[in-house]
Amino acid sequence: MVRPPKSRSPKPAYAWLIHRTNTPPPLSEEFIRDHAGDFHGPASEHARDFPDGRVGSHSELANIEHGEALIAAAASDLISEFTSWFSGSIKKNT
Repeated sequence: MVRPPKSRSPKPAYAWLIHRTNTPPPLSEEFIRDHAGDFHGPASEHARDFPDGRVGSHSELANIEHGEALIAAAASDLISEFTSWFSGSIKKNT
């Protein structure tokens, strides 16, 4: 029997299964090379070419712990930026 991975955060019980069963095949090195660069066409082309939203990434390599770490890092940076901005704003007004 396949069991879900252990996680510290509350997630839908089935989220891990959806992630593991609906993963697209990885992009070939040739495809990545041919599509490298900073070209961004219309959103409609992107939606057509990457219906799952990825561009050169491999969804199978993602996991909940990496996502949690990214969110924690972003939240920490946001708090630092806001605190710095707010402190500067108080000093200007006093």
